[in-house]
Amino acid sequence: MSSTVRTWLQRSPLFRSAVLAGTIALASIPAAQAASDFTPLPGTWIVSAEQDGKPGRGMAIDVQDGVLVMQVYNYRANGTATFHLAVGNIDGNQVAAPLKSYRGGRYFGSGPLSGVEDGDAGEVRIEFTSATQAQLRFPGEPTVAIQRFRFENTPASALPSAYWLMSMQDSSGKAVYSAIALSGLDTSTGPAMAMALPNGTQIQVSCSYSATLQGFNCSNGSATPAVRLQFQTALHQLSGSAQLDGSSYQLVGQRMLSPDGYDSLVFSDTTPVPASGTWIVTGEKNGQPGRGMAMDVQTGTLVMQVYNYQADGNATFHLGVGAFASGQASAPLKSYQGGRYFGSGPLSGTEASTAGEVFLDFSSPTRGHIRFPGEGAVAIERFQFAPVAPDPAGLLGHWTFHDTTNKETAHVALTQVDGTAATTAGGGVRCSFLNPSTGQVRCVETFTISGRGSVYLKDYRFVLQADTGSGKALQAGELARSDVLPDDSSTQKNSLLALRTMDRRGMKLGLGTSF
Repeated sequence: MSSTVRTWLQRSPLFRSAVLAGTIALASIPAAQAASDFTPLPGTWIVSAEQDGKPGRGMAIDVQDGVLVMQVYNYRANGTATFHLAVGNIDGNQVAAPLKSYRGGRYFGSGPLSGVEDGDAGEVRIEFTSATQAQLRFPGEPTVAIQRFRFENTPASALPSAYWLMSMQDSSGKAVYSAIALSGLDTSTGPAMAMALPNGTQIQVSCSYSATLQGFNCSNGSATPAVRLQFQTALHQLSGSAQLDGSSYQLVGQRMLSPDGYDSLVFSDTTPVPASGTWIVTGEKNGQPGRGMAMDVQTGTLVMQVYNYQADGNATFHLGVGAFASGQASAPLKSYQGGRYFGSGPLSGTEASTAGEVFLDFSSPTRGHIRFPGEGAVAIERFQFAPVAPDPAGLLGHWTFHDTTNKETAHVALTQVDGTAATTAGGGVRCSFLNPSTGQVRCVETFTISGRGSVYLKDYRFVLQADTGSGKALQAGELARSDVLPDDSSTQKNSLLALRTMDRRGMKLGLGTSF
């Protein structure tokens, strides 16, 4: 992205974030009651009508396990910048939560400081209509439309160039087919997508943009098997419908990799792109209000909101926008003043100052290091407020496994916890963490053969990154022994790809579009 566009971003109405790294003590939040055909996309959101190219307010939204965490970066009546935090359960695509404020936490270079709660501004109400759009009402204001902010500068009519893992599901949500797809191919007949099923079948479809659908129609003409796709894309997700040999399926997909390998949400041997959402300083998790970050990377540009404090204890925010390449980024951290406060009506902010340069280096989609102005480098991590390793509840949900070793698509619904494993309803498939520190997961299913004993029908091993994973699928039929882990050294790398298509609360992967 050009420096001109980055400059515009820094003036746009969406970047001023806040959460409290240690404040979201979600153990105190009751179980969510959410069930939805989509999950709101984490990252930067804006008020649609406030896009005027000037500094303003915005939101950093994160949804995990049916719980919404939202940082609102806005201003006080005296013009100074501040932030508010809302945490609540999503129920029927709706959420209501108090907007709390804080004071007294860390400022750049301050050393350890813990903040305290400092009241709330009232209740915010949100109703999501899709993964990228919603209606929101701030305290003292009318309801307004909000949307996931896209700064990737790619026209809606352009088929993105990316590798996708696709899941094609029947009406019950069971994955029947899966495919690895490369979109954005340039052919003599126009844009195209190449698909590979786990059994090795190769399919190429020609695609065209439909302004009516605000998405793409793709077909392989008279070739067999006959394939028809209709879908929309938004950042790292794809959603729509598929027809394969006359049968219809719901289509969902997750972007795994850009064609040049510049970024990856899954593969450990490629340059990682940080997951969008809430990040915290690893060493500052103490259960007390503190500082944190909201990350968003799109097409080589990183946008980061830092929600922290001033030396006088007042909460504030800083915005960093910079080029992202080879897993690294740096940016000046700017502050602003004079924008909207709750109930104020239209106000445009101005740039106030620059606190210095921030430097970031990511080792995975969920871990990295950061150096704030006046401080040494410290470890940071994607803030997980859903169950995480070694808790097997973190594996619950519906999974699509793309298994090229055994040439099959497997659908596994993990619905309960049994000891250290998440299992299917009958306990046939058991998934557990082999190595919690690295997110290494193993899923097994056994079958007893008379005269031979138990053999593995499934032996999947993958590294979990939120709702996706890559690893190895071992050949079915290996003798199952409790004292020996079958050797996987001869199994092809990335012979298994995993995609969670529904979480344990019933929230599905997808954009909320109907075709």
